[in-house]
Amino acid sequence: MAAVLMKIKIVHIWSMDELIEFLRRIKNRTEFIENLSVILIDSLPCLMFQYLGDDCKVGLSALNVFVNYCNYLCKEMHLSIVCVNIQTRWVDQDASDLEDDIESSVSKETVRIEKRNRCLGRYWQHIPALVLLVERTKDCENGSAEINISVTKSAFGVSNLSCTLKLSELGVT
Repeated sequence: MAAVLMKIKIVHIWSMDELIEFLRRIKNRTEFIENLSVILIDSLPCLMFQYLGDDCKVGLSALNVFVNYCNYLCKEMHLSIVCVNIQTRWVDQDASDLEDDIESSVSKETVRIEKRNRCLGRYWQHIPALVLLVERTKDCENGSAEINISVTKSAFGVSNLSCTLKLSELGVT
């Protein structure tokens, strides 16, 4: 594990401007990271939420620049860029009376509709080439966990794929 951890470089980014500058340095090769193959951004919405309330002009401009740099780095430098984008779950409850008789008990059926939204909204729906939904499905007795990964969107024609990973002290199975 130590050998793997030594190959990981952590860069602390606190704003979209810093992120864009970092990607620009990689593109211009003024930032050199040996054997760079994957850039993991955790979490993009945290950087974008700084622009709430500005009518999205500055935020959308920064997001456009970010996406353009990512496209360049992926195509020209063959890098993979993984952006963690929080998904929100909204559950609407609609209770409707099926029987409205005062003398008998009122019977109600509750309909729950779950809606999932990616955090960066409609703009973000058209950007990533591949969207993975990662959900922890269960925790096992021995401290391990099962995680389900499914493809929810793909620009590569791949759909309805999923797999389950078991994470334990021995690694991933």
